[in-house]
Amino acid sequence: MNQKKNEQDRDFWAQLRTQSAERNAPFFALAPMYDVTDVAFRQMFVRYGKPDVMYTEFTSAEGIIHSIGGDNIKHLLWHEDNEAPLVAHLFSARPEAMRRAAAHVARLGFDGIDINMGCPVKNIQKQGCGAAMICNPDNAVAVLEAARAGVADAGRDIPVSVKTRIGYTRVEEWRDWLSRILAAHPAALAVHLRTKKEMSDVPAHWELMPEVVVLRDTISPETVLIGNGDVTSMDDGVHRARESGCDGIMVGRGVFGNPWFFNRKTNGQPPSVYARLSALKEHLVLYGKYFDGVKNFDVMKHHFKAYTNGFNHASQLRAFLMETTSALEACAIIDRFIVKHDINK
Repeated sequence: MNQKKNEQDRDFWAQLRTQSAERNAPFFALAPMYDVTDVAFRQMFVRYGKPDVMYTEFTSAEGIIHSIGGDNIKHLLWHEDNEAPLVAHLFSARPEAMRRAAAHVARLGFDGIDINMGCPVKNIQKQGCGAAMICNPDNAVAVLEAARAGVADAGRDIPVSVKTRIGYTRVEEWRDWLSRILAAHPAALAVHLRTKKEMSDVPAHWELMPEVVVLRDTISPETVLIGNGDVTSMDDGVHRARESGCDGIMVGRGVFGNPWFFNRKTNGQPPSVYARLSALKEHLVLYGKYFDGVKNFDVMKHHFKAYTNGFNHASQLRAFLMETTSALEACAIIDRFIVKHDINK
């Protein structure tokens, strides 16, 4: 990862917003996802259809602090120049920890810092982090301000943003909660249009986004607003943004197994079964390159179902892949499957 380069510091969020307004279409962000948006995953999108901005995995500020001077979290913070703008996605309920972690991350050369205020996982909430921050807005604002202070400590001027939900238990909480965060003027605010209680079990409340836009325009018009939830394609994202007025669209689960999602030339779809299986092999090779001995290979198995569905004998291939223990073994199984079933380019 590159060390800090002050000449590259810029508020890329503002640039993306301006570009989106000029073309009357939103920018697109690849959502941060734990054990998913690592460097191997992101590099697949660099190769096949890069979004306008990407994030690292969900990363503990305390973990970063404890690892300063070592390399035991490099699998979460790896940076490649061709991924820019790349945002470090952090969590902590302790302002002092966030300040130290933000300073370290800024020195590493990231293009921005994003604070998670929406994760519903219980053990994260027990720490007062993720969605639990919705219940403690004073501390949420203190953590945001601490991240800015950390960036300044590092001598940089990169933007600090927030990703959150519309509320904790009730949809009606959205106005009070988002008003508190907007009053702290984050560079960007990504809103998953569900509450913590709703998880992903109900349709995202896109009907609220026009009101969220008005709230943003009233409290913090400079904040870039990003909508998240249930976006199935780029065309769907463009439609939702134009209807609601948000600046950008964030996509998470919809991209699984499809590094072409943001590729206009393929209309967001893999060109063929062969292309999809070849991409899975590339993903496996990248995972082995970056994470052999660093991450458990089973993490890669989360992707097998997404890559291997919707074609003949897919379930059989998937069953074999789930028994593998290395990238080399999985690639060999895919090669044999392609030959056996005469899958053409």
